[in-house]
This record gives sequence, C-alpha cells and structure tokens, in this order.
Amino acid sequence: MSDRDLGAQTVGLGVCGVPSGPEAYLMELIRHDEQQLAPVEQVAEYRRTMARSKAAASVARQQASVLDKESDAAREAISVAIDAEANCLEAEAAAGRWLDDLLRRGERERQGGDRAKSQLVTLPDLGVTRMESSRWQEIAEIPDDIRSRYVETVKRSQQRWLSRQRLLRIWREEQAERRRQEPVRISEPGAPLVIPGDFRVVLTEEVIPDSTVDAIITDPPYPREYIELFDDLSRFAARVLKPSGLLVAMCGQSYLFEYLGSLSTQLAYRWTAAYITQGPRTRVHAAHVGTGWKPLLLFQRRDARNVPFLLDDLFDSRGDDKRFHHWGQSESGMAAIVERLSSPGALVVDPFLGGGTTAVVCRDLERRFIGCDIDKAAVNVTQERLAS
Repeated sequence: MSDRDLGAQTVGLGVCGVPSGPEAYLMELIRHDEQQLAPVEQVAEYRRTMARSKAAASVARQQASVLDKESDAAREAISVAIDAEANCLEAEAAAGRWLDDLLRRGERERQGGDRAKSQLVTLPDLGVTRMESSRWQEIAEIPDDIRSRYVETVKRSQQRWLSRQRLLRIWREEQAERRRQEPVRISEPGAPLVIPGDFRVVLTEEVIPDSTVDAIITDPPYPREYIELFDDLSRFAARVLKPSGLLVAMCGQSYLFEYLGSLSTQLAYRWTAAYITQGPRTRVHAAHVGTGWKPLLLFQRRDARNVPFLLDDLFDSRGDDKRFHHWGQSESGMAAIVERLSSPGALVVDPFLGGGTTAVVCRDLERRFIGCDIDKAAVNVTQERLAS
C-alpha cells in the first residue's frame, strides 16, 4: 500500500469529500493559528508606525537644536517634529480603537460560548501590556477634531513640544465642563448617596449623625493652597467617626508634615501605610525625586476603642486611572483599601469624590456609601459610573 493510500485510509473523507478526523482537526488548528497571527501582526504594524514617528521627531528635534532658534529652518524642523509626534498619537488612537473593538468582540464570543475565538483577544496573546492598552485606549477616546485642534494650536503658538498629557488634560476639561452643564443626577433609594457641594456645608448632622461612620476613605487635593482642608477634615472626622472608626487620607509627600499637623488637631495619629502605584514613576521635580508610592495617613478618634488590627500596611494598585478625574486612582488600589479597612455593611464616607472610584468600589464590595464633591462634574461622573 502506498503512502498516499495509507494517508487516505487513516484520515478518511467526510461527506462530499470534506476532510474529517485528524486531517480536519489539523486544518482547524492551522486556521486558528492564522487567525491568531493576524492580530499580532496588526499590533506589530501599529508599533512600527509609532516607532518611525518617534524616530522622525527625534531627528527633526536634533536638527533644530543645532540651528538658530529664530531661523526659518529651526521652525521648519520643529514643525516636522510636531507632525511626526501627531502621527504617533494618531497611531496610538487607531491602535486603541482596534484593540477596544477586538476586546469587545472577544467578550461577546465568550458570552456566546465560542471559546476558540475568545482566545484571540487576550492581551498576552497579542503581546500587548496592560500599560500599552491603557495608553492607546485613552488616546482613542479623544475625538479627532480635538486632537487636530490641539496640534494646530501648538504649531500656531510656536510651542516646541506636543504634550500627550496636555492633550489628555484638555479632553478631560472639556468633558468636565460638559458635565457641569448637565443637571445633577439624584441618587436612587438604597444606592450610594452622592451629593454635590462642599463637605463642610452639605455633610451636616442631618445627613451624617455623630459617631455613625465606620471609615472615611478619601484622596484630598495635595497642593499647598488646600492644606487648610485637612484641618476641616480632622474636625469632620472627629464628629462622625465611631470610636472604632478610621480616617484614611491619601496624600502626597511635598507637604507631608503640614498634613500630619492639620489632621492631628482633632484626631490621634495611628499609622502611615503605603499605597504602591505600578507603572512609570511620578516625577516630583521640586524634590528631584521619582516616586512610586503615596502615604496613606491613618487617624482615629482620641478616645478610640475596639479598633480592628491592620495585618498589612502595604496596598497595591495597578496604577493611576485618570479616565474619570485628573487626580483619579485605580479601582484595584481603592478596592484593596476599602476591603482591608472596612467590613461588608460598613458606612464609608468620601468628602472628595473626584472620579467616584471609592463610591463604585464600595457598591461592588457591599459597603454603604456617602460622598460629595464641590465640582458638579465629579458628581455627575460618579452617578454615571454607578448607573453603569
């Protein structure tokens, strides 16, 4: 018997000559590999475009650096560099849209029970890191006209750099302004209570009676001009916390001693925990430091009793999440804090809502929640997230 006859006998043919058995399985594996390879090649193409754009911008800036800054040639080189940087942003946006579509399609296929297809949409299979995915998709959310307008503004004003962070800030400011124009949503009965306004005004005894709060978990603004808020936060916490309650205030380190002094006016210091942020280090230029953590200042009432034991003072986060607020934190990090420093059914308060991450985490972890923010846009963002 020839090798061909042996192969035909071993593999067999299905109806109408369609391969069946091991041959059909092999063909299915080949098709699956081809399908899996195509997205990987697409990612590689986006990366090549980004790399070429960055290289072109770098060359153009090197040329500009050796020319007279006021010369036409220098201005032309800077313009070329800005165009190249804009091309890189366009590639990131295209990659973000494509990746979002792929992930959504994979989720639908998973829900439909097609496990083979769903394998195509995992980030590790694509060779895409979580950081890359986040960077690309946040640029993809920005409308094309806003990106184009920003690039033209940079060119007209003869700025020398196209700032990715500045573009993101412009987009978030536009979103916030739109939300400020919207009517404030009213919290549903039984849902987390979210109130517009200054906590010193709206979180009255009628809203939060004395000694009823299990934990205040909040991330106040860090700049010097807001230090006085920590005094007010201390007075508020002393009134509303239970004897076993805890104030957890995330903060920066530039004015750490001032924060500690302000919070100590009405409360007793307990500990400083560390909130670890993954990803690139935040540069604090005034101190010439790149930092990857933030202090969590733990305070309690001066007559505290029955305070739960904290077994671990390190809290991990997958990185900051600036999609909902320019000072926003990630759900993973805030969930670690809420889960370890409160119990299901506990009442948690956040007087500085920001993007509403603490409210969302408390809802998901079955904590009761009351929060407020002086910015109406922050309140509407929080209500949108809670409704989704």
